[in-house]
Amino acid sequence: MQVIITTYELVLKDASILNHIKWNYMMVDEAHRLKNHESALYQEMTQFSFKNRLLITGLYHLHRAGLPV
Repeated sequence: MQVIITTYELVLKDASILNHIKWNYMMVDEAHRLKNHESALYQEMTQFSFKNRLLITGLYHLHRAGLPV
């Protein structure tokens, strides 16, 4: 099973290596960064091959707790 836990900064830095792997799971924290289709992260992620994905964002919980985002 091909799974990696990393940061979006390292995904951008190592995309040329990581996007050649056929991932079973792609889990992205701070997934709100993918809302901008012109962002470097979004563009790189479209080059990845994966069967399943889990997009995680804490924005909803921060808003509910009244914390600034």
